[in-house]
Amino acid sequence: MASEIAQATAVLTSRFGRARVLSQRSMGHFEPGAVLSALAARAAAEVAVGA
Repeated sequence: MASEIAQATAVLTSRFGRARVLSQRSMGHFEPGAVLSALAARAAAEVAVGA
């Protein structure tokens, strides 16, 4: 689920932070924080189930 949400950020435009100057050019790129959160959630889930 978290990775699906991270992938959904590719259609968003940046309005805040460093990427705001890119605006429309940021479309099509995943938001790095969302991708990192998805990876961390997946790793935590794997540790929790003992994979």
